[in-house]
Amino acid sequence: MAKVLLSYWRSDELSAGATLNFWDGLIKELNKCGNDVLSINNAYFNIWTSNEAPSKEIENYILENVSSFDPDVILTFNNRILNSVLRRFDVPILLYDGDELKYFSDLSRLKKNLDRYHLLTIVKDWIKDYREFGFSSNQITYMPPGTAVRANTRAQYSTNISFLGQRRFFLSNKFFNSVAEGRDIRAFYDSYLHKIKNNEYNYASIFNRFERDSDITYTNEDLWPLFDDSFLTLAAVLDLGLKIGGHMGGWRDIYPFMPQLAVAHSKRRVFTLKENEDFYNASKISLSPIHPQARGKGFSWRSLDIMASNACLLSSYSSELLDITSK
Repeated sequence: MAKVLLSYWRSDELSAGATLNFWDGLIKELNKCGNDVLSINNAYFNIWTSNEAPSKEIENYILENVSSFDPDVILTFNNRILNSVLRRFDVPILLYDGDELKYFSDLSRLKKNLDRYHLLTIVKDWIKDYREFGFSSNQITYMPPGTAVRANTRAQYSTNISFLGQRRFFLSNKFFNSVAEGRDIRAFYDSYLHKIKNNEYNYASIFNRFERDSDITYTNEDLWPLFDDSFLTLAAVLDLGLKIGGHMGGWRDIYPFMPQLAVAHSKRRVFTLKENEDFYNASKISLSPIHPQARGKGFSWRSLDIMASNACLLSSYSSELLDITSK
């Protein structure tokens, strides 16, 4: 069908020694449909947000391999693609988002060459941002993530409730400094209570409604740590025998704050498509808490993995997940 060059960035594949199940599944499904795939994880080559190789040797090595493959199309996530590859190959470029536009690599160069791209977005709400950036409507396609996970009716349930994946602390020096210095504490707490009672997701707007004792301006990003309920959600189901799986990631880092979750994490690797599939098929219920930056709209690609398996999905609110299901 086509020779597809797949380019992305994922640092934890290095320590796991495997391809994460999202790309593992995507590659396998593309192969099933008759396509050839050459994948490049830019993290292996220390290619950061500039999309420039750290040395001429690395650049030549990648170019030689891509030239030998001779792609018909390039599929790149978050614009993680070596610039010299784009200069050498005049083929269609599919730009798939895994994060908001501001987290894409090399935005200035992307903006100068918008006509080369067709953008696939997993979140409808992001379309307005792409239009403002300069993409035309006919360059943008809403395409929620799929899944290559399959249920196994012969699998035995061994886990009541599970969570698979990494969780990270959202860092915000402005927020943490304010809390440490005792500023706006009551307004922070009132904002959090308002959000969980009313399902509102414009965090800065909520915060500004309450009486404050400082004149500091906070953005939505500044307030993400306050509105991330993930660890609270997971801790609330520990007594049901919660099993946390996946790459170690930051789980060891939380032991000073939530040692109960740190010890609920299984050291057994669950990373590839097959490993994810087996994990979910052994779970009666699996959780998919959604990051605060999704603002109640986007959802994790793991949600579809869970629904395709033996497990029952338990997710936090997502309007777009509701839209693609039966509500």
